[in-house]
Amino acid sequence: MPHLDSDLSPRSSLASLGDALTLAIDEVVDDLQERDLQSRCVLEDAVEALILAIARTSTGAFALWLSSGDEDDARREGLDASRVFGQLAARNDAPLNEVTKRCLRWHDAVASQLSRDAGRLGLDDILPQALSMLQRSLYVTIVHMTEAFEVERQNLHQALVLRQEEIAFQASHDSLTGLPNRALIIDRIEQLLHRYKRFGTEATVLFVDLDNFKVVNDNFGHSVGDDLLQAVARRVGKVLRESDTLGRLGGDEFIVVASCVPPEDAPELICRRILDALREPFEFSGVAPIWATASIGAATGTLPPAEEILKNADIAMYRAKREGKNRFVCFEPEIVADVATRSELDSDTH
Repeated sequence: MPHLDSDLSPRSSLASLGDALTLAIDEVVDDLQERDLQSRCVLEDAVEALILAIARTSTGAFALWLSSGDEDDARREGLDASRVFGQLAARNDAPLNEVTKRCLRWHDAVASQLSRDAGRLGLDDILPQALSMLQRSLYVTIVHMTEAFEVERQNLHQALVLRQEEIAFQASHDSLTGLPNRALIIDRIEQLLHRYKRFGTEATVLFVDLDNFKVVNDNFGHSVGDDLLQAVARRVGKVLRESDTLGRLGGDEFIVVASCVPPEDAPELICRRILDALREPFEFSGVAPIWATASIGAATGTLPPAEEILKNADIAMYRAKREGKNRFVCFEPEIVADVATRSELDSDTH
């Protein structure tokens, strides 16, 4: 409610007008409904109900202001209307321009009722002062309304931004581990390849494949298998550098993308750290400790396409499988002739 003038005279006349308005709140609401119908703009029933609730509460708060002269009491009464404005603003089917029009019609409906009450009570001389107070009350009502709508607009915008970020994250990350997925992994490799032209750092890709993961799923169930994949991701992530990227292709296949810097055996160092990180068993509630090992293939390149380096790392990983698992192999061109196809190896290497 607006600030109340310290001297409103005669006080008793305004109080009488306020008491009369309190008794006529239903008439004001009926008048407002009639004015809204004449506007030929029909809103959803739930929206109409909220607007009428605001009209009823606001009329009561204004009548209390007239009858008691207590601004604080009237303000507390009017806060209920402000809360309803928040509910109204949260609805996408409550257009701000139409709600504004109905606030103005509420002012006209209350003014008409005040005129009738003033004439009936012989208080026409006090009517201009009451109408001036009503106008100020309308200003505060509109301010509260626009504040509620602005807050909701900001909330909706923030929710939209968060949703867009969530969608973007889901499109580029694995749902189980939260690690970058294949698309983001390829992008990271390409970024390193572009940097090679400026800084001379090579792109190193490690293809990390858990050994005998199918046995874990068969013996303990897929839920424990998922827990193991998440635990492996956390443990491997702790031994990598901040500049390295750990991703998951799917299943039990992980990828590490790193910039290869001196010493030249950096890929081997990273592979050893990963294998060492997996030496301790993984413990989960309700099952025996699980020992997990991995076969790692490492490939380094300086030229696109990124898929070629990833493929070479995959081939080196399959050589590591064939050599006994729980080890790493760095890609060499002669490995290609020795490794037939992945489909031939799947049956005896996983």
